[in-house]
Amino acid sequence: MALTGIGSAFPNAPFKPPANDLKTVTAVMTVSTFVFIGLSFTKPRSHRVFHYITAAITMVAAIAYFTMGADLGQAGIPVEFVRTDPKVSGTPDNQNREIFYVRYIDWYKFLWGYFVFGCAAFLWVAWTVTMTGRQYATSLGADISRTYTICGVWTIFLWFLYPIAWGICEGGNVVSSDSEAVFYGVLDIMAKPVFGALLLWGHRNIDPARLGLHIRDYHEDPDHVADRNLAHHEEKHTGGETATNGTTTATDTTV
Repeated sequence: MALTGIGSAFPNAPFKPPANDLKTVTAVMTVSTFVFIGLSFTKPRSHRVFHYITAAITMVAAIAYFTMGADLGQAGIPVEFVRTDPKVSGTPDNQNREIFYVRYIDWYKFLWGYFVFGCAAFLWVAWTVTMTGRQYATSLGADISRTYTICGVWTIFLWFLYPIAWGICEGGNVVSSDSEAVFYGVLDIMAKPVFGALLLWGHRNIDPARLGLHIRDYHEDPDHVADRNLAHHEEKHTGGETATNGTTTATDTTV
């Protein structure tokens, strides 16, 4: 991400990062982290895995945005496409954008070639998520399928926007770095806190064991958990109800 208050950042020019934009995103990510952690206490410990995952995602994002707001982890990179717009044109002897490698750890000379490789890999991921993954979710129940579809469509839609953002910002040097900061900030809020909220809402009544996530609490006996998981597995595949003695009885399906 290239950030400055006057367009592209040039080493000899005053660096004025859009602190308010970055502070806002940092605050949203941090608050979301604490909200997700707080919501985890409303669930049994064995049902908190998605709360922990979403909290970790937003916390990492908060640290990244705090780092960018502090003007750390950045380097000046010569632009590939020189523009006439004064917001991104720079000066004849200084045409750099300040790139924060806290967001992009790897930076190569042939950046558009790697961009194409990345987009091709993303198309395969999108296909797997929307087709193969959705079929697995459908086999686990209507509620799981609905949650997977909502979160999957939301994620893939946003992931299609990230390459566009990169192409018109760092890659093509079309928009100013202030606009770039806003673009990425909004995308990251949608892809992390909002996605996390959708995920946790969709899973509010779903037992992780239905997804194959058999998590034992510290006070539970391992043998008891194993028996419970076995009974759940048998009920799922027989359509029956598990009795107290561990056997499975047929479910009356008559109306």
